[in-house]
Amino acid sequence: MQRKITLGKFLYRDSFIHELDPRTKLLSTLVLVISLFIVTDPWIYLMQAILLVVLFYVAKLSISNVFKGIKAIVILLVLTLFFRLIATPGQPIIDLGIMTPTYEGLLTGIKLVARITLMIIATSLLAYTTTPRRMAIGLEKAFSFLKVFKIPVNDFSVVTMIALRFIPVLIQEVGNTIDAKVSRGSKIIDGNVVEMMKATFSVLVPVFVGIVEKSADLAMAMESRGFDEKRENTQMYPLHYSKKDVTCIIAVAIYAIAIIWIKVV
Repeated sequence: MQRKITLGKFLYRDSFIHELDPRTKLLSTLVLVISLFIVTDPWIYLMQAILLVVLFYVAKLSISNVFKGIKAIVILLVLTLFFRLIATPGQPIIDLGIMTPTYEGLLTGIKLVARITLMIIATSLLAYTTTPRRMAIGLEKAFSFLKVFKIPVNDFSVVTMIALRFIPVLIQEVGNTIDAKVSRGSKIIDGNVVEMMKATFSVLVPVFVGIVEKSADLAMAMESRGFDEKRENTQMYPLHYSKKDVTCIIAVAIYAIAIIWIKVV
């Protein structure tokens, strides 16, 4: 399951979306995610899903990668739908006492699952088309005004970049450990529930040790290259907006106005 998680994996393509400024992509993703929780019309969700498919096509990416990642949280989505189904009052579908499902709960659960799924797809598109370094620099530039309030924006951007880079490293470490355990006869994938739980706990220790060692190596590498958190860092290739970014921002503004208009009307 861990290898199916694709968050944080940058996939290079020569596309319009890849060339956009990370601040533009961050703004677009934020507006899209917020819009998911503003509207409640299922037809709007369908239009947003079609929009995301088109964006994946423009980015020259396969949306099948996203569905592989969604498979890792299918249990979470099913539990979300289940609890909404039995916790929302309304007209019962079938009378099962305290666990009675309702039509209102079914509709609410489907909407919530659709929101979560579309949010994952939108953030996955951001991760696929933006390197962790450019994403961290974009966050730093976008929130640079907070430096007036003595907030260490530079530190937050560095932590964000390291965290995003460590996600695929963690996934690879877990995969390597599981392969090593399976080759030695451990029943992590097969076997009963008790055996799988014991084998899973046996994976945690070597993974934790491996991540700590990699963290120490990273800290030593940063120190040897003269990294100083108190010093203002510069970039070899500074960010700048282009005509493509202006076009995208105008399109995002039109989209936001349309969502607000739909909500008000």
